[in-house]
This record gives sequence, C-alpha cells and structure tokens, in this order.
Amino acid sequence: MNADGSGETPLTTSPGNDGEPAWSPDGTKIVFRSTRSPAGLYTMNADGSDQAFLTQSQTGGDWQPLPVSAAKNRSKACKEERERLGEAEFTDRYGGGANAHGRCVSGSR
Repeated sequence: MNADGSGETPLTTSPGNDGEPAWSPDGTKIVFRSTRSPAGLYTMNADGSDQAFLTQSQTGGDWQPLPVSAAKNRSKACKEERERLGEAEFTDRYGGGANAHGRCVSGSR
C-alpha cells in the first residue's frame, strides 16, 4: 500500500481466514494466524511470497512490530526495545555482550 492508503494489495488469498499479523524483528517476515487447512500459524515474506506453515498451535510467535522510529533509526529501535522489555528480558532475548545491539537490529537469537 502506498503511504496515502492507495494501491492496497492483499498479501494472502487463502480460502481460510487470515489475520493477527506481526512483523519479525528485522521486518522481513510476517507471522499470522490462518483457518486454512491446516489451521495454525504461518509465515511469509513481507511481500506475501513464500508462505509457510509453522505449527497448528494458535499461540506463540512473540514477534512484535518494530517501534515506528525503527524505520528511521534502527539503533533507536533497539533502545526502545530494551526499554519496552526491561533489561532482564532484553538480555535473555538478545544476549548481554557487546553484540547485543547488533542482534537486536538483526532479530537473530
């Protein structure tokens, strides 16, 4: 979709009901729930390609959208992520060493 809301393009066309999307931390993938067969969690690239079934579980996938500022400043996004999660959870998720900042930006664990 364009910034003004025009040019909307559906990313999924399954016969089921797809919803509750969440971005991967690095912004390259989307996780979403679907009632297609088999029902469960799926991932896809940000453009809707390479849709893949993950699990029949309807829970999980702790991906969250990056803060709005992340599109402009990825290092600020990591700082906001640290503040949002708290030091202990941030360290658990991304590591506490010198590379924690880079792991936050890349979304790797």
